[in-house]
Amino acid sequence: MGWKAIKEHYEIKHNVHVRGGLITIGSAYVPDIIAFDFEGKIHKKDDLFVREGNELDRVYKALVSDPELLLKLIRQEDVFERSIRVYSYEGAEITEHFCEELGWPNLTHDGQMMYNNRFTTDRNEAIEWALEDAESAVEWEDKRLGDLQKEIEETKTRRDRYAANIETLKALSSSEGK
Repeated sequence: MGWKAIKEHYEIKHNVHVRGGLITIGSAYVPDIIAFDFEGKIHKKDDLFVREGNELDRVYKALVSDPELLLKLIRQEDVFERSIRVYSYEGAEITEHFCEELGWPNLTHDGQMMYNNRFTTDRNEAIEWALEDAESAVEWEDKRLGDLQKEIEETKTRRDRYAANIETLKALSSSEGK
């Protein structure tokens, strides 16, 4: 995967990383100003940030001007000077990656942005983070379930009141018709 080759070839000063199955170019705050897939098809170009004459405009024009070169760079095997082992997690899976430089805004060899609370050289720390994340998610979902149960009860109460209104109105309608 050639995320590094793309960054170097086009001399991109912004962040370039792999996110959600796309190669993205952006900033710390807007990571996907420009996004394209592994076949070189552009999926997003944010016109708020890609404006005539700025760096991102230069990069975008270069990307689309030679689709064959872009595809070649995407398919090129990136070369790294160092391979430092780092760990992260996806749910209950502890994942192993390699990087040239530790910490944000550096990337793993597979193009993932190394956020300081998601990548570590200590496998046990990654396990602790994953556990904290899972516990927090369970707490959040428990709260959400409580909110939904309360909403269901309130909906049932309203529904029962409307059903009672129907019965009262039918009784009034029947007595008026006599």
